[in-house]
Amino acid sequence: MDLRPIRTAHHRPPTVDRTPICDAPFVAMEFDAFGDVQVCCANALYPIGNVGEQSLREIWSGPRAAAMRAALSEGDMSLGCSVCRYRLTYGHGDLARDYYNNFPVSGGDPDWPFSLQFSLHNTCNLACVMCGADRSSRIRTQRSSLPPLPHAYGETFFEQIQPFLEHAGAVDFSGGEPFLVREHHRIWDLLIELDDRPLCSLTTNGTIWNERVEHVLDHLDNHISVSIDGMTPETLESIRVGASFDTVMRNIDRFLTYTRERGTILTMSWSLMATNWWELGMAARFAEERGIQLKVQTVIEPEFGVQRLPTAELRVVVETMEAESTHLVDELDLNRDMWVREVGRLRQELELRSGSGPRARCMEPPDPGHPQHLADMMLTGRPVLRDADLEAAFSEARTDLERWCDGSPIERFVADERGRLVELDAPLLLAGAAPDGVVDLPDLFRTLETAHGGSLWIGEQFDEGDRLVQMIWMGRPMRDKVGLVIRMISVTTEDGVVTLAAINDRLAPPSDEVAAEVPVTLLDRPAASVDQPRNAR
Repeated sequence: MDLRPIRTAHHRPPTVDRTPICDAPFVAMEFDAFGDVQVCCANALYPIGNVGEQSLREIWSGPRAAAMRAALSEGDMSLGCSVCRYRLTYGHGDLARDYYNNFPVSGGDPDWPFSLQFSLHNTCNLACVMCGADRSSRIRTQRSSLPPLPHAYGETFFEQIQPFLEHAGAVDFSGGEPFLVREHHRIWDLLIELDDRPLCSLTTNGTIWNERVEHVLDHLDNHISVSIDGMTPETLESIRVGASFDTVMRNIDRFLTYTRERGTILTMSWSLMATNWWELGMAARFAEERGIQLKVQTVIEPEFGVQRLPTAELRVVVETMEAESTHLVDELDLNRDMWVREVGRLRQELELRSGSGPRARCMEPPDPGHPQHLADMMLTGRPVLRDADLEAAFSEARTDLERWCDGSPIERFVADERGRLVELDAPLLLAGAAPDGVVDLPDLFRTLETAHGGSLWIGEQFDEGDRLVQMIWMGRPMRDKVGLVIRMISVTTEDGVVTLAAINDRLAPPSDEVAAEVPVTLLDRPAASVDQPRNAR
């Protein structure tokens, strides 16, 4: 297994003591609604296992977890760490790794994870406009017209999780709406029975307060984060569809009283959008007056994210917020850094737009311009490799693809300097489409989108000097954890741009799933049957 450092000017090179660039795989297990286990909230593309296929001990001590630890110990962020690597490379945005690097590491081969994060089902009473079917049962059935998500966690899981809870130092719950997820209440009951309990935290939409909520709050000391995306009824209720502004505000007061009495912390989470940016200052003042830290989340969907506005409109946003800063920053203490950082990010986005040439993208939602952009990135000038350098580049690319794509076949295509295809040996990529009708690189990516029945996301793009690494994702138009992942590595030769590519279908839906009434281009993947392994795909 080849675990060289990532080749970018901003990576941290391996040190003598092999201090990892990120501690997540040494400290965390995170359980999603499909039964997949990952080591980081920002890395859904390289799960270390699934509870329907392996025991928890096999997952934590398994080969994929070991590969993650070895890679990050060498500064290699290629195993799904796209978001942090992009932000390290281009200096834009917070790093998920900073959260995990706060936890104690017990060694290079830890016996137990310190942090457990549970999002065990998508049960939710809201249909937030920027959310998706894997996070909301209401969206799944009403907006996406999909059948309810099966419950992936059965009796075997709850038996196996007990010792992990006993050794954990921190547990966190999210959703769906965590207070509505029945599996979460089973975990909370197990925690209540422990003599030595870990730190507990949860993220709620603030709409639920009943006896079951009070039971959890009465028996466990919880840090609480409330998601709130509007400071007026009109804004909040138009974004968080199904929520009542008055109910959320009343429950924020309840949670604030609770956290003050228990010595825990209340935070508020704000999704910064084109439809609420003007109320961020109001939210900052509201939070500041109550001693609440306000945390801002970036919304990546083009129709919602404020940073996705047309340049003229974004300039108005930035100038308006900068004008507000002249008096607001003096009113803030706890939330001053948040405000300055968010205004700075939007200003940086404006400045980046003035640059020349194609910009590398990360976790970019579907857009009609993606096929041309992918081609432009491939054709952007890189040194021509020859002889030994070329052989070494091909060997390295094959090793990287085999490692990342679990040994799936590697395919190849070649384009000339104008992007016209001169070689196309990729039957798996084409998925039955006729290669004769594919003329150039943009046409190839449009064909892949049609052949695989999905919407094309750009997962990551990194120009490493003598090669280009790109990952694309054939998924649904909205951000959900289902799709077909294709990783490509391109080098420039005397014959043109040669690209090696491989498919990772771990997150893809079964090919025999058919539901003609579903108004989306890619069907959802069913969760694992309770306590039964899934069929191999």
